[in-house]
Amino acid sequence: TSPGAIGATLNDDVAKISEALTTEFANVIRSSCSCVFAVGNMILLNPSLLGLSASAVPLVGAAAVAINKFVKKASARHREASAEASAFAEERISHVSAVKASCRESDEADEYERMQGAVRDLGRAVSLAKGGFMGFVFAASSGSLFAVFRAGSRAVAAGRMTQGELTSFATYTFLLGLGTSGIARAMGEMSQGMASAERVYALVDGHAG
Repeated sequence: TSPGAIGATLNDDVAKISEALTTEFANVIRSSCSCVFAVGNMILLNPSLLGLSASAVPLVGAAAVAINKFVKKASARHREASAEASAFAEERISHVSAVKASCRESDEADEYERMQGAVRDLGRAVSLAKGGFMGFVFAASSGSLFAVFRAGSRAVAAGRMTQGELTSFATYTFLLGLGTSGIARAMGEMSQGMASAERVYALVDGHAG
């Protein structure tokens, strides 16, 4: 790999590491506090409805594990493809006279366009996976909130809850959903940061060796 491609990859990796150690770590702490606060108040209000509110958590957790694995692999392939395209362009530019002498300008341009198309497709796949996961999280949270309203309205009709308690419980359910989605998203970003850290340390260790 060319020095230019290595430098671009290192810059991206270091940015991801710093993001994981600062912003995403703070997001995990904030979202965890939201979940703990919401669950504690939900237990105090109506423990029987807590199961409905938390029913989306296992689904979100399972989806997060599957999506994070896919995103991690796709991101690695995207990074490799981008580095290869950068190295290809840098090599051809440094030997532009040889390319012109062999009349391969169009062929090399087509090859670079193909490589960039592969990078674009991998980036699109990663973006769609992340967007689909967040859509699933919000759908699961909305379904859980709907179940809470349905069961809570029956409890209000039976006199087991007041309307104010139901409103408060629904608010805490929404807060639990936000906290869960925040943890899942931040953990995904942190896993990518860990992968970036592994690549940086592998490069440093290899250079030191």
